[in-house]
Amino acid sequence: MKTSPKKSPAWLYICLGLGVFIALIYYVLRMTGAFDAGMSGHGWAALVGGVVLSILIGGGLTAALVWGRRNGYDEGAHDMHWNEPDDDSAP
Repeated sequence: MKTSPKKSPAWLYICLGLGVFIALIYYVLRMTGAFDAGMSGHGWAALVGGVVLSILIGGGLTAALVWGRRNGYDEGAHDMHWNEPDDDSAP
């Protein structure tokens, strides 16, 4: 009888990775003096919000691109592009 190794939950690794990432960003900002920039709390909130929104939009568009490609939604455009006659073959 086979025994399978106990799997660790994926959310644990995600949380640990996110925690390390946030700590690293905080450390870099603290060491470079970025917190001494004289920006208000509203400015920092706008900066963080803009970065998060940009990452979410980029990730969403990338996911839509991969999903569409895997489900064949761009096959018509792909076939149209690759089945065009070359300019050199014209009489």
